[in-house]
Amino acid sequence: MTSTLEINGKKLHPIKDAISSVSYSRDYITRLAREKKIVATNIGRQWFIDLDSLKSYSEISKLESEIRKKQLSEERRNELEIREAVEKSRSKLSAREEVLHKKSVIFASLVLCFGLMSGFTFDYLFNLANPSYTQSATTPVAVHTNRSVTLSSDEVVKLSEESDLNLDGAHTASFSPEIKSLTISNEGMLLLPNKNVDGDGFSEMFSDEVVFETLSSGERVAYLVDENGVRSDRSIPFVVVPVANSETYEN
Repeated sequence: MTSTLEINGKKLHPIKDAISSVSYSRDYITRLAREKKIVATNIGRQWFIDLDSLKSYSEISKLESEIRKKQLSEERRNELEIREAVEKSRSKLSAREEVLHKKSVIFASLVLCFGLMSGFTFDYLFNLANPSYTQSATTPVAVHTNRSVTLSSDEVVKLSEESDLNLDGAHTASFSPEIKSLTISNEGMLLLPNKNVDGDGFSEMFSDEVVFETLSSGERVAYLVDENGVRSDRSIPFVVVPVANSETYEN
């Protein structure tokens, strides 16, 4: 039996000859013959292959493989370009958000500074337009008084009209004490005993002879009594504020 067949002008070779002409295996060539991807015929149990058809299929397969590789390479390149474009867009968006955040912070700071400056300017202009308001809010109140203040049982301290009581937050008082007689016209008196006294106990705080009376309004007044025991017609109001310690001021 010849090893080569000629059918319809085509020479068909046994499959073992076809294996040596291409890099395919026997099973792969057999599968191509069964799938009719190449020109072949089966006689008995042996396949006869058209070598030209097999070589043509091999070349076409190589071309298809190269085309697929190029397509894959192009797809990968396009995918890489798209990925780079997305990364660039994200970077630009992140940079833009950062710039917008900085601008927002700067704008908020400017608004805050403008508000503070406006408030300070308004307060400054208001103080310039109303100096008495600023003075009354920052300057201690000076009270001029000519009321008598009795600090001990045998001395009466008179605040001169030039003396000032500074009624600031510390409630301090500064004055020049003088011993005055009750015969001098007085508007009122402040008694500062070192203990609670009542009734005739007030008389011990005066060097002059006096008598006391409580008016219907609850106000306490004192009347000076002369050497003849005659009470004066003029009353002197007084207020008693007990203190823990009292000091006697001398000239």
